[in-house]
Amino acid sequence: MFTGNMLTLGLFWAGYICLAGGAFALWLPVLGLLPLPVLIVALILRHMAAARQDTLSESHAQWQLHTFWLLFFLLVVLVGLFAAMGIVYSEVAVLDLVEGIGTAYSANQIDLSVVLERFWAIGEIRYFTCAGLLWLVLALVWPLKRVLQGAWAVFAGCPPAGLGRGARWLALAAAVAIQGGLMALVVVI
Repeated sequence: MFTGNMLTLGLFWAGYICLAGGAFALWLPVLGLLPLPVLIVALILRHMAAARQDTLSESHAQWQLHTFWLLFFLLVVLVGLFAAMGIVYSEVAVLDLVEGIGTAYSANQIDLSVVLERFWAIGEIRYFTCAGLLWLVLALVWPLKRVLQGAWAVFAGCPPAGLGRGARWLALAAAVAIQGGLMALVVVI
């Protein structure tokens, strides 16, 4: 059980909600800024928990920090993959197509499924598209799995890493189902 006050518990819940929003940043890019407060709040909560010798709160704060940095890393590498593609391919026609897709996505004119479809249609960058798809799945599912696992651990009153194997697999299955359901919904609409 948490030895901190209700404010601390509320801040953990707020952190998981913000991180969950960040897990959907590829669907709605404006959500990419939502996890930023987590970095500051989790650092403060971790310091306060360490001072109180509250290992449970400290583990949740550390879990949120690791989830933030994982989300940041996955998104930066995904952007870096596009930059590497621009460096490797010097064909103007291919680069113009890629730039057009990126510009349309950034302006919210096309959604993620259309981006994937258009990238797949460019045969010259098929290997980058495959790598991007794999990384995209990681970027969509892994942070959300960690958020769900952390939130369930707050509810259970245990450290996130202390959840049983079944709960961790359930968090993964739920993350895949949520992100897969969104993909299916976007494709249908």
